[in-house]
Amino acid sequence: MSLIFPFYFPFLAPGAVRDHVANLYFTPRRILRVRAVSYGQENISMKCLRFLCVGCFATVSLFAAGADGKWECGVKGGDGQVRPLVATLKADGMKLEGTVNGMNGQPDIPIMNGMAHGDEVMWSSKRPAPSGGTMQFDYKGKVSGDEMQITIARADGQGAPMACTAKRSK
Repeated sequence: MSLIFPFYFPFLAPGAVRDHVANLYFTPRRILRVRAVSYGQENISMKCLRFLCVGCFATVSLFAAGADGKWECGVKGGDGQVRPLVATLKADGMKLEGTVNGMNGQPDIPIMNGMAHGDEVMWSSKRPAPSGGTMQFDYKGKVSGDEMQITIARADGQGAPMACTAKRSK
């Protein structure tokens, strides 16, 4: 005994909706089955539909992997001094993990709240403050091939935002 639910393909050309119907039904083992039914000259190929679904998943995976790698640039601070920024990033779906370099020989700092969405990434890091304690910096980046436009701002709003164009190290 199986339940049958008709599913119409509204993305087809006008008038073709009445000609193409696919039946979605559950088998006794609760497996979803799709069966294409054609009432006109055209037929919807299940192979083509599967190919499109796999293509969509592959595209999403490629966008998420766009931020992976080691990114290097020089950031000009408020005092006019250029400091190196090295960010090592790894995207896993929408989650972004990695580190940014420490300053003056300090160890690398893990990033927090990392997110990747398409070609855009964002994360935060807490760096040691010269007067003691820590300062949180928020980073936003837009990946374009082997370059990323990065803007950096202090979370407390003090100081002017900084920017750099990072290049992916090979």
